[in-house]
Amino acid sequence: MNRPVARLALTACVAALLSACATAPSGPTASSAAPSVAAQQASDVQQLQDLFVQTLPIGQVLARVAAEEPNWPLQNHMDQYSAKDVACLRSNLLPEKGDAVLRKRAADYAAKHPDRVKDDVAVLKGGVTEAMAKTAGAAMTGKAAAKPDAESLKPLIEFLMAPRHQDLREALYMDAIADAMLGAQSGRNAGRGIGARIMVPLVLDAAKQCNVKF
Repeated sequence: MNRPVARLALTACVAALLSACATAPSGPTASSAAPSVAAQQASDVQQLQDLFVQTLPIGQVLARVAAEEPNWPLQNHMDQYSAKDVACLRSNLLPEKGDAVLRKRAADYAAKHPDRVKDDVAVLKGGVTEAMAKTAGAAMTGKAAAKPDAESLKPLIEFLMAPRHQDLREALYMDAIADAMLGAQSGRNAGRGIGARIMVPLVLDAAKQCNVKF
């Protein structure tokens, strides 16, 4: 796919839509080295979780939707539900709930691919997260973002297209964007697909907590 087409496809997709090493004076022993390795691994996983939340800010999306629509997520069915139902659902759809989904997905991914975590942190920090903020920031969060130039989009396009990043894309719900860029579906449908994969489970879980029947 040539670069202008890739940029157009990317824009269409995103618009419809995160150790200290203690050593003894004589050098680390086996017992002192083990905790430092574990601490570094935990730090890498923490960074990956933070970057997941920054790259696809579900919590900010939930906050934006809730602020714009007082009866969300029941705004189209208020003849069947009460204000109490709305209040209960919204209390279970707070921004931290959305962020928790991504943090869990990052932790699950790290558990399956522990050897990739450090490199994946570098990939996301190497321009992917920043490019997503610039291309999808306004669409997802309502906050204006600087318009990206072609050079700043390169890391994101590489991330979306390279086969070696497929597992990470899936963990981040971003595989649908890659499919759209390859022509498997339109950008708008890709955006809807991402939204459904993220929001539907959250809303259904909230409904279960509130004993609200759909």
